Amino acid sequence: MKSIFLSLFTFLVIFSYAQDVQFVNDTIITSSGFKVYKGISLKLGRGSMPDGSFKYIRYETGKPGIDISFSNSNKNYTYAGANYSSRISEVAKTKAVGGKKNGYVYYAMLKLGDLMRYECDVENAIATGEIILPAEFQKSTNTNQSGGITNIAEELGKLKKMYSDSLITKEEYEAAKKKLFGNK
Repeated sequence: MKSIFLSLFTFLVIFSYAQDVQFVNDTIITSSGFKVYKGISLKLGRGSMPDGSFKYIRYETGKPGIDISFSNSNKNYTYAGANYSSRISEVAKTKAVGGKKNGYVYYAMLKLGDLMRYECDVENAIATGEIILPAEFQKSTNTNQSGGITNIAEELGKLKKMYSDSLITKEEYEAAKKKLFGNK
């Protein structure tokens, strides 16, 4: 049950972050205000998968190299291995994929090696700690070694218990929840 709650909560946190992302003139403006564009260097954190590999940094299997296409759910991917942790990567290009009906996902192609270009789902990579933001863009409520999910989950659990125990009103619960996620 705890793992189901954590998985659902991780999805909600990542989904809520994605709502605040913008794509303007080939620049991804993340929910924290950090701008990702061609030529900028990004510091990789740790992979979020159990073996240390990166869930949101990958390349299409069978097509490694410069001209791979952006995400499509029917493709097979090879994920960046744990050996890429703590590396600096340069952004080769950026792109928004999706539409108004189902929303957009914003990708950066990362240079990891001479020929390899890895597709990176920027906002989710940031949310899970696969990309480390500069200190001025980090939110204190959602930054720790594991990407912050545990701290937010713990705080949300406390709020939910307070609400269910009638210690706070629904309005107070909703306001505290918005504050927890950084919404105004």
